[in-house]
Amino acid sequence: MATSTTGSTLLQPLSNAVRLPVDQVNFVVCQLFALLAAIWFRTYLHSSKTSPFIRHVVATLLGLYLALFCFGWYALHFVIQSGISYYIMIIIGVENMHK
Repeated sequence: MATSTTGSTLLQPLSNAVRLPVDQVNFVVCQLFALLAAIWFRTYLHSSKTSPFIRHVVATLLGLYLALFCFGWYALHFVIQSGISYYIMIIIGVENMHK
């Protein structure tokens, strides 16, 4: 079953075996991997052992990698959208955020 995807095609053999599009297989595998990574994150990067900066960097890089793996360069859409929202929150300030 050949489908077009902008994400990774690394799992194409698994996709063919389960007869699902590769983008759906990528998404499910990334979800399962993220659950396992959460256990690792909680164990080895616990807030009592690691600085918040390191925790944020690891979470951000892992999230970006998983997004690129699943969605390819379409992931830029929500990265840019999140960046614009964050920039607006900084510019507007806490006192006007509710508006």
